[in-house]
Amino acid sequence: MMKTFARTILGAIFLLGTVACGTSYELPEPESVHRQQAAQMFAKGRASPPVRELSNAAAERRFHRVAARVKPVAEKYCEQLTTHRVDVFCEGDLDIERELEVNNAFLVQLQHPVTKETFSFVRLTLPLLKSTANDDEVAFIISHEYGHLIGRHTRKKENQAFIGAMMAVPFGAVDLGAHAGSLAFTKEFELEADALGVRIAQAAGYDPIKGAQNLARPIPGVDLEEGPSFIETHPLDVDRLATILAAAEQIKAGIVPEKKNLF
Repeated sequence: MMKTFARTILGAIFLLGTVACGTSYELPEPESVHRQQAAQMFAKGRASPPVRELSNAAAERRFHRVAARVKPVAEKYCEQLTTHRVDVFCEGDLDIERELEVNNAFLVQLQHPVTKETFSFVRLTLPLLKSTANDDEVAFIISHEYGHLIGRHTRKKENQAFIGAMMAVPFGAVDLGAHAGSLAFTKEFELEADALGVRIAQAAGYDPIKGAQNLARPIPGVDLEEGPSFIETHPLDVDRLATILAAAEQIKAGIVPEKKNLF
């Protein structure tokens, strides 16, 4: 009974979110050739030996070397795509997160209580940097996080959580509704950040396909063949790779991102 109730709320939130808080740009549609290539990349990555971990110093050097090239390109691209909005602030503080002992990268956005100006903080943890195989991987990770910024995903997830909570009020399940709402479009947001990240990384002079290979490598304690249950909000990595390949092909064809949802 509870599972049916939860599915009903989640389904309704997904339907409403399609209109209210979807992706800002049309996602590339992977074709069968992209999915085949992605499956091959995934299989190759799973069979590859572990990457030799970098020292702290080497990881920091790689980050600063790549960040110096990607950050200005990402901010300029952000400004080009968001000129129609007054609520997007493209300048961000990009740095290493040295306290968290997990492989992660994230975007945090805070609003000044008086001026209402939004400050963006992009962080890559040191363990993640130490696990990278090359500069292209760091470039793609940074570009992906700026993709979240361009897509206004932080704001949209907050809106989606609020919508979910309000829809669940009559059922006395505000917490469930808010949680369902916050997850409703996160998978699509990840794919959009990937697609935008491909464009940023390539414009900065890096190879986004090579950079995305880290998605195919095994993660300790996680069976990617069963889906990344450790991140319930993320698409399967093979799907992400297919979208990345499709985005790269769009760039070659001269196709620019098509605005879709400006909410």
